[in-house]
Amino acid sequence: MYFDVALLTLADYITTEVYTGTDGENGLYYHDGTGTYTNADQEAGVNSYRFSGANPNNYVCFGSDEETCPAENLYRIIGVFDDDKDSNYQIKLIKADYTTSDMLGTNGRDYAGAYSYSTSNYKGSMDTSTIAAYRWNYDTSVSTYGSNNWTTSEFNTINLNTNYWNYLGSTWQNLIAETTWHLGGMTSRDNTAKAFYNGERNNTGYGSNPITYSDEIGLMYPSDYGYAASPDAWATVIGDYDSSTITSNNWLYMGLDEWTVTPNSSSSDYVFNVSSNGYLDSYSARLGYAARPVFYLESNVELSGGTGTSSDPYRLAV
Repeated sequence: MYFDVALLTLADYITTEVYTGTDGENGLYYHDGTGTYTNADQEAGVNSYRFSGANPNNYVCFGSDEETCPAENLYRIIGVFDDDKDSNYQIKLIKADYTTSDMLGTNGRDYAGAYSYSTSNYKGSMDTSTIAAYRWNYDTSVSTYGSNNWTTSEFNTINLNTNYWNYLGSTWQNLIAETTWHLGGMTSRDNTAKAFYNGERNNTGYGSNPITYSDEIGLMYPSDYGYAASPDAWATVIGDYDSSTITSNNWLYMGLDEWTVTPNSSSSDYVFNVSSNGYLDSYSARLGYAARPVFYLESNVELSGGTGTSSDPYRLAV
């Protein structure tokens, strides 16, 4: 005789076990717009759950069932979201460290070679000579500096949604949901996480660039980076996030120049990036920066073990 044991979905576990009802416990905040802690009025206010602070236990092993999760298979939970408002919450993951050309490939016009900017602030464990750099979109038919239209980016269509997708393999691909990525632009880095969150979803891009795009793999939003900091920083514009107090209490800060998915809508080629010093900026899409892929898990993906630490990450039932 045996009994089937029903597993909790990872989303249910995070929202009912890790979230205790008290914002900030376990580094998790419920963005319902009713908190009483410092800067709670800066919440996104959409009933999402986000991890914030220095180093919450939000690690997931994805792509491997080895007893010790390989470093390249460590991801972290940005939060739990019901973006389509159907009461089915989805876990949003970001790769814990940067990517190599073996993962994203060297084909397509947007591969820029090895990462070539300063690595003095790097917080990860990779051999920095193996970290690959990609242009956001080097479409010179728009300008000699490229384009901030994500839908025509080969970094998007080839390196992320073809090469990286294939790198993950079919077993793990089946756990990933197709997602609508919001491409609303902002004109300045000098906005708070809340302002960016609203702009990403409600603003236009540059010219006639599409404001949404559907696929599996994307990049983090500036608002994701802003809200990963301790709430003490949420009233600060993300363009001023280079304070050591903020970077040391922002788990998404990894110390290299890396792209976000959000365009600067005042220019045909500028795109927002997180700088190696921790502040948000925007630069030309032709520059080669590091990348950390982001995707959403299907809402029914179940938790099979782990405690969420880097040495004992959450494990998924596959």
